[in-house]
Amino acid sequence: MGDRTALQPDVLEFLFTQEAQQALVELGAARLDEAGAMSALFALRKRFPAPEAGALLSLAQARAQAVGKFPDAAKLYFTPEAVEQATTKAVAAHHAAWLDRCAPPGVVLDLGCGIGGDLIALARTRRVIAYELDPVRVRFAEANLAVVGLAD
Repeated sequence: MGDRTALQPDVLEFLFTQEAQQALVELGAARLDEAGAMSALFALRKRFPAPEAGALLSLAQARAQAVGKFPDAAKLYFTPEAVEQATTKAVAAHHAAWLDRCAPPGVVLDLGCGIGGDLIALARTRRVIAYELDPVRVRFAEANLAVVGLAD
């Protein structure tokens, strides 16, 4: 819950613009260790206001951190805390397969869906109603479903 108010709505929506997408592609190729992150932030600040530059760097670092959990990490949306809490793709697929086999037919509820790790796997097998309190995570879960081609 620590990143609940980390992004203001305008900064959150900025992350989905073409300009932000281009910056994220560039950051994906950058070194994002401590020294590299400082250089990247300095360069970003020449192009973007501080909140947007910080959000871009944070997302790029979260994507780098998520590579071991999500093969599509370079295209998905995360917060640093959400990456730590997210279920890996393999475990989520296992959970979804088990639910599909053992649960009665019908809709599945994903309560507290976060950025959508389990939601993506569940949506591959069933219709899902997802619920999340954090508006940033809701927006990222919606975007992540779209990235993997599962948006309604």
